[in-house]
Amino acid sequence: HQYDRVRNKVRYEQNPEQRSAYTHARRARQRNAVGWFTSTEWRNMRAAYGYTCLCCGRREPEIKLTPDHVIPIALGGSNDISNIQPLCLSCNLSKACKTIDYRPGYQVGHHNG
Repeated sequence: HQYDRVRNKVRYEQNPEQRSAYTHARRARQRNAVGWFTSTEWRNMRAAYGYTCLCCGRREPEIKLTPDHVIPIALGGSNDISNIQPLCLSCNLSKACKTIDYRPGYQVGHHNG
């Protein structure tokens, strides 16, 4: 058990996106949310939006992007990548439990492309 904890700590320190995806999935399961997204999907989404917060326009590495649920889980939103948008921590916290979609030309429930 001790060995597993050390191994997991090292792995997550080397792969922060993987840890973030795991943490969000765990929280979503606790709230009985449906869906999930992988660290690869999150990485690809950040790249697709130019590593930019869709609310304030600041970019990594100036800020750290966090996955934001467009429709909050508390309001019945899923934990699927189609309900995620990249926001910096400050914008994510100020959005709180509101449904605000900052993705350009995106309609909730429909995939782009």
